[in-house]
Amino acid sequence: MLLLRFFSLIYGLFSEFKNILFNYNILKSKNFNKTLICVGNLSTGGTGKTSFVDHLINMLSKDHKIGIISRGYKRKSKGFHFVDDIDTNKYGDEVCMLKSKYPFLIIAVDINRQRGINKLIDKNVELIIMDDGFQNRWVKADIQFILTTFKNPFFNDYLLPFGRLREKKKNFKRSDYIIITKCDLSLDNKKRKYFSNHLGNKPTYFCQTKYLDLTHIRTKKKFNICSKTEILLVTAIADNTELFNDLAKISRKVHTYSKTDHYSFTKTEVDEIIKIFNKIDTTDKIIVTTEKDRVKLMNFIRFIGEYPFYVQKIALDFHENDNFEKNILEHVRETSKNKELS
Repeated sequence: MLLLRFFSLIYGLFSEFKNILFNYNILKSKNFNKTLICVGNLSTGGTGKTSFVDHLINMLSKDHKIGIISRGYKRKSKGFHFVDDIDTNKYGDEVCMLKSKYPFLIIAVDINRQRGINKLIDKNVELIIMDDGFQNRWVKADIQFILTTFKNPFFNDYLLPFGRLREKKKNFKRSDYIIITKCDLSLDNKKRKYFSNHLGNKPTYFCQTKYLDLTHIRTKKKFNICSKTEILLVTAIADNTELFNDLAKISRKVHTYSKTDHYSFTKTEVDEIIKIFNKIDTTDKIIVTTEKDRVKLMNFIRFIGEYPFYVQKIALDFHENDNFEKNILEHVRETSKNKELS
């Protein structure tokens, strides 16, 4: 324990030194002539960034030609690539999920965000969303979101490796907005005050995960779970607790097959999933996976396509009194207008 705290101290010194260099313009952040939105967090994952990016796309794509830049976490390729097809090994699972939902999007992966953003601008995009870019100080975002979960907010956490923070808690002040994800259904003033005591006057929005239709992985046919249904939940995400609990409320029993976040399924694991499913002793049973895991499992569609394999669609539901969409659209319009005039 003491050793982990020591390494956290060393990690924090290096992290803060880098931030100081940028804060005093010794190292320079690059501005761009298009509106750049950054979605990030202070912790190492599991806050729901991809779902939030999905939400922003739904909000903004009606009025803007959007580009997405991501490093393509856990991809096996290197350098810059436009995401032209659904290849999770080449691009990563998150961007492939977005491309499968929004084929019209111009999506790029590049660990060098400056280069990636310039190539998106060459494609005449009007607005760029940078996924997981809060720690990338080489790029100057116009609007910065950081996400944290309701049950495990970053201000109760510690620096790596003792905790899960990538940088010091105080650096949330660089953001424009805080998004509290995975909130309880009941959100009273006492709970809001708890967050405001830690976040001060920083604009903060609360949202919960809304579970939509279950659709078959191949046919897209919908399925309604009943109290007699048993479910095999197959996931490779940072935290499947919320989904597990939601399914457990409406089904007889939930079995799980879990892998680490971004794990790439192989034929061996697909065979294991089918074997476990066949052992569930009821005829009223289905397999459920996430939208992010779907794009990886589609590589084995000829093996699983005839099974009752369903995808759980989700959306974010913001507290109705927060006026999230109205305020963000106004901020984006004003920023884009200023970019055009400058």
